[in-house]
Amino acid sequence: MKVIYVAGKYSASTWSGIEDNIRKAEAAALKLVAAGWAVICPHKNTAHWEVYDFFLWIDMDLEILRRCDAVFMLDGFQQSEGAMREFAEACNQKLEVYYEEDGIPCPDAEGSPDLPEDAYIPMPRVSKASRKVRLTAGDMKRRKPNIILPEGE
Repeated sequence: MKVIYVAGKYSASTWSGIEDNIRKAEAAALKLVAAGWAVICPHKNTAHWEVYDFFLWIDMDLEILRRCDAVFMLDGFQQSEGAMREFAEACNQKLEVYYEEDGIPCPDAEGSPDLPEDAYIPMPRVSKASRKVRLTAGDMKRRKPNIILPEGE
């Protein structure tokens, strides 16, 4: 199974802004899992551990990123110093780079980034209503999440 790293803005001026950024990354990560990826979502790995130094987190995150096959860049990543560092490292490591605006990529068995256009699942914009994901006991047994989005998403 191929591993993809979710990169995007984490920091914000308020607690709720940070929480919004975490939820946006989480929503993308769940869609990537549903598409067949093993996902690393650093937003969830260290959620609300802001007491530690930025450089500690970015060094740890870059080390994790180096062990991945691909990176998924969330919309607006250009406004984040950390996400820009992750993007640069992914390029330096010659990882496959995917962008949220293009939809959810399907992992390719051969590892080729040259996937046909129809290999992408359109990704709805994240709204408060679409943040809800329900997992049932049956989903856990099947090891495949049942992602439920509101109608119209």
